[in-house]
Amino acid sequence: MSDHYPVAQNQMQYPQTAQNPVPTCSLSALANMAIAGAVIGGSAAAAKNLRRVQQEEIQSREALIDTGKTALSSAVATAAATAAATTVAGVVSHAVADRSCCAWQ
Repeated sequence: MSDHYPVAQNQMQYPQTAQNPVPTCSLSALANMAIAGAVIGGSAAAAKNLRRVQQEEIQSREALIDTGKTALSSAVATAAATAAATTVAGVVSHAVADRSCCAWQ
């Protein structure tokens, strides 16, 4: 850091790439996000399908199958998006923390 912007020791820390690899989600975190996605997607599908059953557009069995498919696809999509976002965030944080490219060194 330059003398123009004094910073107390240990106030700003820039991780080394070799010591701090790109963060990844644990399996339990991905599972939790998948459950959240399933609950949200499944709830929306259940509400839609309940209305359709009440209006006699579809049978109960069709509504149940559609709700299950939607909940499963929402779970997979949410887990995949979580893993991708975590990886991108880690790569960006390492790129920002790599001070070799910065003019203030």
